[in-house]
Amino acid sequence: MSIGTLSLFAFLPILTALVLMVSFRWPATRAMPCAWLVSVICASLVWHMDLGLILASTLQGFGQAFTVLLIVFGAILILYTMTESGGIETINHGFHGLTTDRRIQTIIIAFVFAAFLEG
Repeated sequence: MSIGTLSLFAFLPILTALVLMVSFRWPATRAMPCAWLVSVICASLVWHMDLGLILASTLQGFGQAFTVLLIVFGAILILYTMTESGGIETINHGFHGLTTDRRIQTIIIAFVFAAFLEG
């Protein structure tokens, strides 16, 4: 098969999820298992992967998704803790103490976010 055809087969699970979620308005809990099934079918029929490798890749995906969920859970926990303890108001008060101009605040946030990403 050509590289273009293989690319289309690789994009098929993503396209399946997009079509089911956007066009048919399916929730992700229904659309993602269908996209996983399409990827399993493509892996076995197009790339001739054996079942053990498909299952191992599925378990690896679950592990990576769990890691992302832990990060999101921690971020939400910190947000709610700071909201309840009054930390958000303290940060807002200190941030508005620097400048009241929204444009400069946006530049400061962008600069700090870029520094955060580099760190």
